[in-house]
Amino acid sequence: MSPSPSSGSSPPKVSSLKTSLDIKIHAFPPKDPSNPYNWSFSRKCLIIVLGTIVVLNSTLASSLPSLASPQLARHFNVTDDLQLVLPNSVYLIGYVVGPVLWAPLSENYGRRWIIISTFWAFTGAMAGCAGANSWGMLVVMRFWSGLFGATPISLTGGLFADVLDDPMWRGRSIAWFMVVASAGPCFGPVPSGLLAEYSWRWPFL
Repeated sequence: MSPSPSSGSSPPKVSSLKTSLDIKIHAFPPKDPSNPYNWSFSRKCLIIVLGTIVVLNSTLASSLPSLASPQLARHFNVTDDLQLVLPNSVYLIGYVVGPVLWAPLSENYGRRWIIISTFWAFTGAMAGCAGANSWGMLVVMRFWSGLFGATPISLTGGLFADVLDDPMWRGRSIAWFMVVASAGPCFGPVPSGLLAEYSWRWPFL
């Protein structure tokens, strides 16, 4: 039994579901050289290798100060154990904040320049950690390292999907990406412990 007009249960109008978003879809012509799917296999491999390297740099850096804590405590006269975990903690805070910034920017301006520019900023922030002359400066530089270092984690998976149209190769590249992303924090303490024997600054370089 259909509701009467006076019952107030009339269905919503379709026009009320429309949004004001201006969505544009760009379609590449066949064999367009600007389409990443049409790039050479060697170029695609180079992109995958470079993407893997920046991911490894980023994830290794997350655990680099772990075995340098005794040297950091002596150099900066830090006696509170809670403060000693700050270099790792604030890096992960930057990891959380970074994707909120870089993912939308990459959709508007492209992944290439976002990845390149933030990688250089990440390198500079890591150098700032190595050259820190106070505990506060080290903690702040670690936050910036995490903020810029979050770019590979949030964008590289999409980068691989952008250049690989073959589902098999795309799946393999994502699997390799996950292996590298997981291996970084696991193996980071190894160079950290070795290099920290010479100086606490070396693990950041």
